Amino acid sequence: FYGLVRNGDFEKGFDGWRAPAGMTVATNDKLPPYEGRFSRVRGEGVTYAEFPARAADGEGQALVCEIAGLVPGRLYTLQFCSFDVEKVKSGAKGAAPTGVRADLGAGAQRDARLSWNFEGIGANKYSVRRPGINVHHYVFRATAEKTTISISNRNSPEKTVVGVNAVSVCPYVAAEEDVREVRHEDGQKRGSEDD
Repeated sequence: FYGLVRNGDFEKGFDGWRAPAGMTVATNDKLPPYEGRFSRVRGEGVTYAEFPARAADGEGQALVCEIAGLVPGRLYTLQFCSFDVEKVKSGAKGAAPTGVRADLGAGAQRDARLSWNFEGIGANKYSVRRPGINVHHYVFRATAEKTTISISNRNSPEKTVVGVNAVSVCPYVAAEEDVREVRHEDGQKRGSEDD
């Protein structure tokens, strides 16, 4: 499910990751499982990496992993979820942007045309009933057999505790582009592209 990412759900703590001091792995029984975020099925025991709140003058922190087994020239998709931990715990509904972004290492070149950030999963009639879960989707072309992925909260709102999970890197499927285009055909803003 997580492709080339080792321990993308953090069920083994930070095994396979380099985590900064103060970062923890937590479990929240109010967080829907990844599959349930696209339906209304609620699950329990979902683990995630938790960034401590960023101070007003802080630069944020980064969670890093190395990806191996890439085929140079081939397209891949990095995808992960983020959310405001306190809002999910309290059961607050609606979108909750986190400002979380990912940086790709020297072995990858991002395709900005195909990459996007979707803030507030469930942009439909059920949105107001569920906590905001954000999906981050980066398409990149491998330029080497290995690269690093750095997920950072440097752009997160001050004093916001952010959770990240379901990190995956898989070969890019061209049909995903068609799905993205459909989201925008009706003229409604469903998400935001990463600059």
